Amino acid sequence: MTAFERVGLERLASRFVRGLILAAGALFAYTLGRAGLAMAFGGAVPEYAAPGLSALCVAAAVPAYRKLKKTVDPIFMHTGYDPSKVVTDFARAAREAYDPDLIVTAFYNNLHGALKPRSAVVYLTSQGTLTPVVAEGCPHPPVPLNGDRPDLSWLGSDQPVDPARVSGAVEDLGLSFKPALALALGSDKPAEDPLLGLIVLGAREDDRPYGAADRDLVVELARIMARGVQTTRLLSRRAAEDRQRRELEVAWEVQANLLPRELPALEGADLEAYARSAREVGGDFYDVLPVDANRWGILVGEATGRGISSALLAEVALSFFRSAAPGTPSPAETLRIVNNLICLYRPSTKASLTVSYAVYDRRDRSLAISNAGQSHPLLNGYPVAIDGVPMGVGRDAAFAENRITLKKGDAVLWYTDGVPAAV
Repeated sequence: MTAFERVGLERLASRFVRGLILAAGALFAYTLGRAGLAMAFGGAVPEYAAPGLSALCVAAAVPAYRKLKKTVDPIFMHTGYDPSKVVTDFARAAREAYDPDLIVTAFYNNLHGALKPRSAVVYLTSQGTLTPVVAEGCPHPPVPLNGDRPDLSWLGSDQPVDPARVSGAVEDLGLSFKPALALALGSDKPAEDPLLGLIVLGAREDDRPYGAADRDLVVELARIMARGVQTTRLLSRRAAEDRQRRELEVAWEVQANLLPRELPALEGADLEAYARSAREVGGDFYDVLPVDANRWGILVGEATGRGISSALLAEVALSFFRSAAPGTPSPAETLRIVNNLICLYRPSTKASLTVSYAVYDRRDRSLAISNAGQSHPLLNGYPVAIDGVPMGVGRDAAFAENRITLKKGDAVLWYTDGVPAAV
């Protein structure tokens, strides 16, 4: 017979004795009342008096039952608490909690109400570290579970732990009290974290030793706590994955809108563009922008980083270039204007922006090139040296300009860092 089963029998015995005493008392009171009524009415009890007497006995039974519970329960129930009620109350609180720390706090509150330990600490494992969530008595530091802590290598089962063994690891755990009851919680992912948590209780406030029923209560509450913690962690991971998936969907849509569907025809030059998306969403972009009747701006850039932040920065930068390019024949001046706008309205500090921008003049086939941290364009396979700081580093940054004249058969290549990474 388990300790819980024994407590259940004790509770049934207490209820039976309470019911027996209450029934006998009610019968005695009813009999005594009828006798008194009979004497008062000359031997015959009126019909209307019997129901009133019964109702009076029932009304008196309610407070009597409560007093009997306080008197009889300690005789039969040696634990001093109802384990079923403790477990039920905690299970209800765990179902309503949405955070592992809240579940651990509810666990300890219910446990403390039943066992009343003088000192206690409840750890949860996260990324290889035992972190105290509840510490009663005094603060306890986090405990790394690595090779530097060989005395804690035995913490990995979901069975009660010998308190003497925990006492031997007091220095490693940083405990300020002598353990009287301990329990290690196994994880549902032993390959990642073999230990989910650790519960260590000190002596009780009344110095009574922990019995088998007390240990069974800790194990049952810990089982519910472990299931709740692992469930909330799983739900949190899935919610984070859903958020990331939605962000990626938005980023893919933004990135698809960064690239022009077709390139304009330039007099005296042929334009070709190629873009291939990587697995991760980035912020590479290009465009050909009208400057005036004779000039076109050629823009190639990338917002470093991955995900929605880089895609949004690229979209913002592209919109700034489309506004600044018309009427501004100098690529260096265009970079200066856009750089100041980026400094003012940068949507994210998690991504940086590099661009190469050139203005082609169809009248003399000249190409004025400026650069802002981007890879140098190649003229017939050779880099066109032109340096500049990335966009958004500081306001009023100055950008250089290199002007070349293209001859028939010349080829200029702009590219992002994905090209050398793929070679």
